Amino acid sequence: MLARKVARKLKPDEIQNWKNPIFYISHMAVENPNSSCTPVIIVFNSSQKFNGQFLNDSLAKGPDHYMTGLLGILLRWRENRSVLIGDVKKFISIHIYEAEQQWHQFLWRDMNLTQEPDTYVITRVNMGDRPAPTISAEAILKTAQLYKEEYPRVARLFRGSMYLDDVGRVSRK
Repeated sequence: MLARKVARKLKPDEIQNWKNPIFYISHMAVENPNSSCTPVIIVFNSSQKFNGQFLNDSLAKGPDHYMTGLLGILLRWRENRSVLIGDVKKFISIHIYEAEQQWHQFLWRDMNLTQEPDTYVITRVNMGDRPAPTISAEAILKTAQLYKEEYPRVARLFRGSMYLDDVGRVSRK
C-alpha cells in the first residue's frame, strides 16, 4: 500500500498538529486464492462504529445520475447474442484530499504485538466509503470525456455501458 501510494504513514507532528476530527477505520486481510496478482486484499470497514459513529454516516452517497442504471444495461444485453464484459482495475487510485485522509486513519504494527502501532492514513478513495461508486463513475466519465476525440468508441462505451467499475459491450451479431 505504501509503494502504490494508497496509504502513507503519518509523521508525529502531523498527528500532534491536526486539530480537526479524525476517524479510525478497522481493517482486515481477506485471502483471494483465485488471484495470482492479489492473493491478499486489505479491506477497510467505513461502516464500523468508532466513538459511537460510523464514517459512512458522515459521507454523502452522491447523485445516482452519474451511473448508468443496471436495469437498462441488463435489458440492452438481452437484446443481442453476446456480451463482452470488463472491469476497471485501478478503482482505488482516485486521490483524496488531506482533510479527508485524516478521516481514514488506521493503526498498523506489522504483527509485532510488543510495539505501539504506527498511524497511517488512506490516500485514495476507499471502496467501502459510501460515495466511492459515484466518485469512481465520475472519474471514469471524466476520463472518457477527456479522450473522446482519440477514442470515440471507448468514450461511448463508458458513457452508456458502465455500472460502478464494470463495463459491458454488446455484440450485435
